[in-house]
Amino acid sequence: MRLHIIVPGLAAQAAVVTKFESVVEQQSTKLTGAGRYAVALIGNQPNTVAAQLIATNPMLESKVRRLLLLLVGFAFLAGAVGGLIGAMSAGA
Repeated sequence: MRLHIIVPGLAAQAAVVTKFESVVEQQSTKLTGAGRYAVALIGNQPNTVAAQLIATNPMLESKVRRLLLLLVGFAFLAGAVGGLIGAMSAGA
């Protein structure tokens, strides 16, 4: 997007447009950098809280491991049942 300002002389007008585009590009770069930093902070916050919870409570760590194993087992069971139902409905 170009901003057209009426300035006497073509060279002066080109200089103004170039300066405006340069400022827009600099501001865009600054905003992108700030946004990436904010996203990194927001993304790290839940990970930090979860790590602190697990580190402070060893019993919770073993419960989390059992829960994950249970979820993995449930996923395999659901896949097997789904495959069986699919095979039966396909007539195999």
